[in-house]
Amino acid sequence: MAAVTSATEVVDVLRAALGGEVIGPEDAGFDLRRKTFNAMVDARPVAIARCASREDVANALAVGSGLPIAIRGGGTSDASTVDGGIVIDLSALDAIEIDAESRTARVGGGVTWGELDAATQEHGLAVTGARLSALGVVGVALGEGSGWLERALGPTSSSVVGTEAVESDGLRVVTRLDLRLHPVGPELLCGFLSFPRERAADVARAYRDYMGEAPDQVGGGLLLGAGLGGVCTIVFCYLGTVEAGEEAVAPLRALGPSLDAVAPNPYVAFQRMWDASNPFGARAHLRSGVVRELSDDCIDTVLARANLPAATLSYAFLRPLGGAVAIPNADWGYECVGLWPPVPTLDRGQIAWVDGFADAVES
Repeated sequence: MAAVTSATEVVDVLRAALGGEVIGPEDAGFDLRRKTFNAMVDARPVAIARCASREDVANALAVGSGLPIAIRGGGTSDASTVDGGIVIDLSALDAIEIDAESRTARVGGGVTWGELDAATQEHGLAVTGARLSALGVVGVALGEGSGWLERALGPTSSSVVGTEAVESDGLRVVTRLDLRLHPVGPELLCGFLSFPRERAADVARAYRDYMGEAPDQVGGGLLLGAGLGGVCTIVFCYLGTVEAGEEAVAPLRALGPSLDAVAPNPYVAFQRMWDASNPFGARAHLRSGVVRELSDDCIDTVLARANLPAATLSYAFLRPLGGAVAIPNADWGYECVGLWPPVPTLDRGQIAWVDGFADAVES
């Protein structure tokens, strides 16, 4: 296919080549479709190709040869848009086929975790998925693949049994993912236990010690909201019977939480628990990594940094590894997430809060 030389020509050639919708800068909806979860990302592509088939993807890649290309699934990644290039939007590739007998799923490249969880839970099945329902399944599976079930089932990638992809000029676009499913729910003993922030040091140490002996079926983590007024919450889920989960959570309940919200809950509801506190369109900055040992000194460092003031929705999250999550020389993972209103003048301070936390924990 001959190279195109102008933005208008890119849009025209894409419209001739694709069966799906093509959105150009002059079209209604362009500004909405180019946005990502993070309002700090303000790229302007020359065209958004909403591909309706594998052939559309191949044609879009051919038209965009020599141009920057971004792949958009759920639209939550900073890399899902691009300046001066083509966004290949896979959201229309949203087919989900569940084979309950073989416990497998065929998942289109644009499917989100909320959609997949709803489909698999109709059969009492699931796979380790993201902690936010709007994230794209493919992006998570090909990335860290972390989720509440990871200690029992491993990261999402460990359940990938096949892919369908289009490749061009070194770029590989996964248009379908095949996943092995596992019996899950539809109800699990799950939820959270909240504690006064002034107890955070003792709670963190007790939770660390608890997870050192906990069965692999226990998932969750420790959530610390930004600032001294932020939450101190243990997130808990148990992959197994409610009765076994009640036995597993008992030592955490013995810590005397001020709020006990662990109960038999639908897994799909648990998967959406963080959605409201991670709003699309906030400005965001994220750092993540692992720590070899969650020592008393490390906990003190975590709390000293998390206690510094930041935007209300910002948080630090410590997740226990082990079980089916084998990371060399690391027992815990961390995420520090800054989320603040779309006000650019706040950027410097909020970014510094996240980076200061990560740099201190990793030092």
